Amino acid sequence: MEPVIPASIVIPCYNGSRTLTSLARCLRGAVGEDTEIIFVDDGSTDGSERLFASLVPGATVVRQGNSGLAAARNAGARVARGEFLQFLDVDDTIGQGKIKDQISFALKEHLDVVYSGWQMVVVNDEAVLREPVCDAPMPCEPVRALMGGWWVPFHSYLITREAYLGVNGSDDTLVNAQDFDLMLRLAIAGKKFGYLAGHYADYFRYTSVKSLARGPRQRYWHDCQRAVEKGLEMLRCRGELSKERKAAAARKLHEVARSVYSIDRKWFGDVMERVLALDPKFSPPGSVGYRVGAKLLGFERVERLAQRTRGFRRRRESFSAGGGSGS
Repeated sequence: MEPVIPASIVIPCYNGSRTLTSLARCLRGAVGEDTEIIFVDDGSTDGSERLFASLVPGATVVRQGNSGLAAARNAGARVARGEFLQFLDVDDTIGQGKIKDQISFALKEHLDVVYSGWQMVVVNDEAVLREPVCDAPMPCEPVRALMGGWWVPFHSYLITREAYLGVNGSDDTLVNAQDFDLMLRLAIAGKKFGYLAGHYADYFRYTSVKSLARGPRQRYWHDCQRAVEKGLEMLRCRGELSKERKAAAARKLHEVARSVYSIDRKWFGDVMERVLALDPKFSPPGSVGYRVGAKLLGFERVERLAQRTRGFRRRRESFSAGGGSGS
């Protein structure tokens, strides 16, 4: 039987060669000798597997046909020997000391999941903008926080392998929202979450490159809605669907409804019916004007007005940026 080691870093990859050099540089600074690195090549066609193997010779490489992000994470977790799992996408980085510090904290506090602060890094060609560090714990218990929209990037977390496999890992039937779905299921299963302050992860957003983890907008919001409904059913079966948790789920579903309004009006209406069934006194987040408008005009009318206002604002900004229509 293979000996258990402190941590395994699981890196799923599909055609991610453009960022592998910077990823390897990150790993050299963040990983100790007792950390296992598992690279899961998810059917890449750009030579990612060969490049990573040359950059990180000691890594374990798992090969599979293109099956999606969740399936790649599960494949890595199944062969991992680490007591803790650090998932890391090829276009993100973790800070020096993250794994060591989070493991120490988890062992001291008997935690299943540790999370910490992170920073959004926006890359626009050669320009790099670092936004303020987001370093704040969940505002309430994990189920309500996650249902209500609280979020940190997936690589901010460190998860015990036992907890991850205990909830059957990531849902590979979801194209999107796998992270939200997994963390919600861990929370519902009663896994203990803990917050360790500090900037330990960078989340990169490349404005000129479409994220490999996202599909069409319609599928993205479909999967978000599905993850919420799965969570609600789990809570109902456990007898743990409180009024507060229903209200939190209503807020998440309202986000879905607003996002699909321009895609499918019937979908919007169906989701809003679900929102009001969960929370008959639902008051939407946002500006005072939007809340008052929803109360006086109804959700469909106020959303139509809000969409028109945003469209007008975008056209005005585009017009201003272009210097007008004259010379």
